[in-house]
Amino acid sequence: MSKKTSKKSSKKGSKKMSRELPPAIVKGNEFKEHVQKDMGLKGGPVLMTFSYMIWNEFKGKNANASPDELLKGAMELYNNYKKQGKLESMYKEAEKRFADKKAAKKAAKEQ
Repeated sequence: MSKKTSKKSSKKGSKKMSRELPPAIVKGNEFKEHVQKDMGLKGGPVLMTFSYMIWNEFKGKNANASPDELLKGAMELYNNYKKQGKLESMYKEAEKRFADKKAAKKAAKEQ
């Protein structure tokens, strides 16, 4: 004999709840994608660290800015750093920050 599941319970399990992301996260991701394309980088945690270093620098100076203003300002700040030739050193700093964070996590896990 085979067991039959009710159609009602199988339909309930297949429904997925979805929600929209907050606007600040969406704009932050747009900025990260812009940086990725402009610098020709692969995605990953170092890119995320690098793009949010710039994003948070602008956000620190303009705490009450809307997500659209944050995106515009972060892009302007990125372009200024690009003109000044600071992006390479900032990217190396992001790599260092990520490596330090990863090492700290590993050390904490081993204890």
